Amino acid sequence: MVFLGVDIIRLFGWVSLIFFVSFLFFLFLSIVILFLFWKTNKVYFPSIAFVILKGVETPLKYFFWMLKLDDEILDRLLIEIMNKINVRNYCKIGYEKRAVFFPQCLRHPKCPAPLVSEGLMCVACGKCGLGEIKKLCMKEKIDFFIAPGSTLVKRMMKKHKPKAVLGVGCCMEVKEGMELIMPFNLPVQGVVLLNDGCMDTRVDLIELFDILFAKNEYDSIYDKKDVVSQAEHISSLWREKK
Repeated sequence: MVFLGVDIIRLFGWVSLIFFVSFLFFLFLSIVILFLFWKTNKVYFPSIAFVILKGVETPLKYFFWMLKLDDEILDRLLIEIMNKINVRNYCKIGYEKRAVFFPQCLRHPKCPAPLVSEGLMCVACGKCGLGEIKKLCMKEKIDFFIAPGSTLVKRMMKKHKPKAVLGVGCCMEVKEGMELIMPFNLPVQGVVLLNDGCMDTRVDLIELFDILFAKNEYDSIYDKKDVVSQAEHISSLWREKK
């Protein structure tokens, strides 16, 4: 089939071939990125890596499914990349303009917190560590929320208009939450829970505080012995049986 002197079928064939080869190339690059992350726990050229991985995310997850592999490593890698891309701008924002969202599964099974318009209203009963974290956030004027779902996150974003956001949750929730917030053009950070579940989960407080109270991208919680001590004390509240 010829149109204006051009063989349309041949042109279509060449375009399809170029597209297919390009797809295989980027798929190969994404596998290399995943392998390096798995072996070294490091991300090289995060901005480029993010574009590549998002471009082939669906085929990659299908590939993992075909091989009966856990695709959580891909979600963790995307979270790590988004953290690295946003950490500098996140740290530039003062505490009073930050917001942190926790999942309700971190609370104690017998949590007495009532559900109000701004999420679960922690009463600092001492059955888990969320009450102590809330006190620290209030001291630094960081907006603190326990969110039962993404709808509340959207509503609080529009109401309080934070300039930087930290989200805590299971791997899938953190990834989806970070992608939900990115259209707001805000620096976002994510911390993945130590264990999944609908109730009585745990979070690494050293990792959490390292991000929550960071003032620059090179800031380390281990330089603040008082904060480390607080993190260890609060972690013990989850270990105690109430």
